[in-house]
Amino acid sequence: MFDRNVPSGGYAWWYVDAISENADFGITLIAFVGSVFSPYYFRARKKNAATNPDNYCALNIAFHENQKKYWCMTERSAKHVYRSSEIFEMANSSITWNGSYLEFKIQEYTVPLPSKVSGVVRVHPHYINTNNYFLEDSQKHAWCPIAPCSHVEVEMQRPNFQWHATGYFDSNWGAEPLENGFRSWNWSCTKMNEEERVIQYHTVNRNNTNTDLGFHFASDGKITAREQQIAKILPETKIWRVPRKAYVEDDRNVNVLKTLEDTPFYSRSVLNSETQDKSILTIHESLELDRFKKPLTQFMLPFRMPRQLL
Repeated sequence: MFDRNVPSGGYAWWYVDAISENADFGITLIAFVGSVFSPYYFRARKKNAATNPDNYCALNIAFHENQKKYWCMTERSAKHVYRSSEIFEMANSSITWNGSYLEFKIQEYTVPLPSKVSGVVRVHPHYINTNNYFLEDSQKHAWCPIAPCSHVEVEMQRPNFQWHATGYFDSNWGAEPLENGFRSWNWSCTKMNEEERVIQYHTVNRNNTNTDLGFHFASDGKITAREQQIAKILPETKIWRVPRKAYVEDDRNVNVLKTLEDTPFYSRSVLNSETQDKSILTIHESLELDRFKKPLTQFMLPFRMPRQLL
């Protein structure tokens, strides 16, 4: 799993999210090789296309607890990193697959104001999916929803909170920088119930084509492709005015319940939609890669993504 070969200028990441029923508690964890949003990796690639992605690894941690937010994303070079098929270590943090569940041992510091973040997060898949999907025609960018339905246990000492919820686990990888393949995308994972998910990927590619992927993952792991969805224009984020679109199968109303991340080029949100008998939560992200490349964005990024120097 974690010893995937990542080519020069490419990337791989492993992503986990979970959110409580009322959206009061949530977590997102992303382990990067060749951190796709790193300003340091971006500059290095401009100088040398043969840049080693293992010199640009990071563990992104984003918690929200009611109105409190915690953010960590310190980048490490290869000398602070160890990768094998089942272990991915970055400095004092590690991710381990023990054959039945994924465990994050976290020892990090928040930014921009430093405070220690420590604890353990465990991800117990209901089943494992091994199907991979390409996100554009050149087949340089791929996605695997490894465990669309999971049980996530959060046991943090700093800050001190414990909770559990259903969650999601996937992986992406690419043979070139993300911004070389895409202009933008909208992705979402809808929790239909405890053991069913609907996942959507809608990308605008550099070659002026679009990719639309939609799948329903049933409780037994059966995968059903979704028909063409209806695009719902959501309000732009309040601070950076990032555009957002949601895709649904019918004309139901979709609302932004909470904006978790509002950055110059990326947003992560919790959406709410109503069916005849229940309210449904969706984790949604929008990404604008032309904005990511702008000099002002690259200037600001180190304040959210410091790099370990020693």
